[in-house]
Amino acid sequence: SIYLDLKKSIFIPRWILNTVSLLIIAMYLIRINLDDLVVPTLESLLLLLAIKFFERKGFRDYMQIYILVVFLLAGSALMSLDMIFLLYFLVLVFLITTAIIMLTYYSQDPNMTLEKGVIFKILSKSLLVPFILIPLSALMFLILPRTKYPLFDFLNRGGTASTGFTDIVRLGGVSDIQEDASVIFRAKMDKIESDSLYWRGIVLDKFDGVTWRPSDTESVIREQSMVIGKRIYQEIYLEPYENKYLFGIDKPLFLSTPNIKKLEDLTFLYHKNIDRRIKYDAISIISDSLVDDNIDIDKYLQLPEKGLKKIRESVEKLSKNNTKKETINEILTFLKYGQYKYSLKNLPLTGNPLEEFLFNYKYGNCEYFASAMAVMLRIAGIPSRLVGGYLGGYYNKTGGYYLVTQKNAHVWVEAYLDGRWIRLDPTPAPLDGYVSQNDLLLNLRLLLDTINHYWNALIISYDLERQFSIIKSIGA
Repeated sequence: SIYLDLKKSIFIPRWILNTVSLLIIAMYLIRINLDDLVVPTLESLLLLLAIKFFERKGFRDYMQIYILVVFLLAGSALMSLDMIFLLYFLVLVFLITTAIIMLTYYSQDPNMTLEKGVIFKILSKSLLVPFILIPLSALMFLILPRTKYPLFDFLNRGGTASTGFTDIVRLGGVSDIQEDASVIFRAKMDKIESDSLYWRGIVLDKFDGVTWRPSDTESVIREQSMVIGKRIYQEIYLEPYENKYLFGIDKPLFLSTPNIKKLEDLTFLYHKNIDRRIKYDAISIISDSLVDDNIDIDKYLQLPEKGLKKIRESVEKLSKNNTKKETINEILTFLKYGQYKYSLKNLPLTGNPLEEFLFNYKYGNCEYFASAMAVMLRIAGIPSRLVGGYLGGYYNKTGGYYLVTQKNAHVWVEAYLDGRWIRLDPTPAPLDGYVSQNDLLLNLRLLLDTINHYWNALIISYDLERQFSIIKSIGA
């Protein structure tokens, strides 16, 4: 475009560009669907903008370019309203203001030559418009009515999402998530003991030898399920990922967001896949056990029909002449403090991965250790299930919140003993350990992430309730 503008004598005929534009619009109409309107629209606008650059440009063409750019920026906000959007907005306001003033001179005389002093005055004067516009935009942001149901929500159902926990845990599958350093959520709360940082997400009880699944997502919480311990309040900012499960520390009892379903295993389902950042409050209890005196024993003793011969022999040796509690401790010691090592590389992905892990490889990551323990407990006649979520997190003292990444993805076990579900974690610590809170790079990342957190807390989560709170404060 710059080359054609400098040459001036060379240009592409408008009928060719118009034909290409019509083809782009036709492709857009073919691709468009209700699941995702935003991405095809923005791609089409971007191509139309490129075509406008190739035209021989007059006043009208330049104005069309400016309008397309504004639409592109507005459309990008429907996909993700990250903090960088504010920078783009400020730059665009200044550039378009300057460009329109320049265009006014151009419309009067295309051959006019402006001296440097005049250009400097134009730039300095045009800054006055953004200085007036930006406070006005901030005021409109504060006072325009807001709702938890965005007006344009239907436009971008597809959204963009990062990889995260799904409805199943396949042996060897969690390792892909554990190598991803992206943020899954931030939890604003008081700092607690590191050994209590189990973030509950999904519960799985059906195993086919390779994959764990939840057998029932329709049941609701029963009144007799109780948990006693320290109460923890959390304000969670969950990033988009590929499923409906919401997360809370340890034993979440209550989540304050509409359109959710609470299950009897203290897990929560959102009404649709989480395809954009959401904020909710949670109340949890820190406890190693969950009282539940009415469970389906057969469901939590289910085992695959094949591939367990050698495992059964090992369980028989570990549980011989032992009580159920002693058997649990024997199996936990055997896996966590025995000859097995933690690893994310070259995991057993055979047709019988559990026996390969226990008797040949003798290394694996959390889902291998948790699966092995759950299966061994079931063989011993002790009901068990897997819990998937996240373990740990980095506490940001400045923002007062935990930063939890996909690397923290974890699976552990709950065993049923004496009317209680007891949390057990057979996975040994990684050989390289976790990143220390004193690590310089980590502290730098946490410092920078504080800005992101406040952006999310103040801008993304600004809703009708906070508007009323501000109005009441001003009135007081």
